[in-house]
Amino acid sequence: RVYSCDVMGTDEIVDIAVLKIIPEDGPSLSNLPVADLGDSDQLSVGKIVIAVGSPGGLDNTVTMGIVSGLERSSMMVGIPHKKVDYIQTDAAINPGNSGGPLIDVESGKVVGINAAIRAHMEGTSFAIPINRVRDI
Repeated sequence: RVYSCDVMGTDEIVDIAVLKIIPEDGPSLSNLPVADLGDSDQLSVGKIVIAVGSPGGLDNTVTMGIVSGLERSSMMVGIPHKKVDYIQTDAAINPGNSGGPLIDVESGKVVGINAAIRAHMEGTSFAIPINRVRDI
């Protein structure tokens, strides 16, 4: 499906834009899935999460892991110019997963936005906490 949208907000630091679909300018929105947002401040290490994305063009790919760490600084992640404290997970995030949701398996709610991997550290991925994105 293709829709027109308005840009409602952007944040260059985390490289995210919030878009609002213009309903009269495309297919019906009645079957459009909506994800509930969770509270990333309530996450704890060991929480089971899934990462959804399209790595290498493989649509709707899901990987599972745990929250491995919290408040990982952008310097620790290896992208010091972003100034974000990331969620660390071992759920596989690969090129093409960025921008997809990190979901708390227990609640089914989005707790992060898949963002990065650390080179030469297999199984170490990072997501932007959803609470950081809420106010954009």
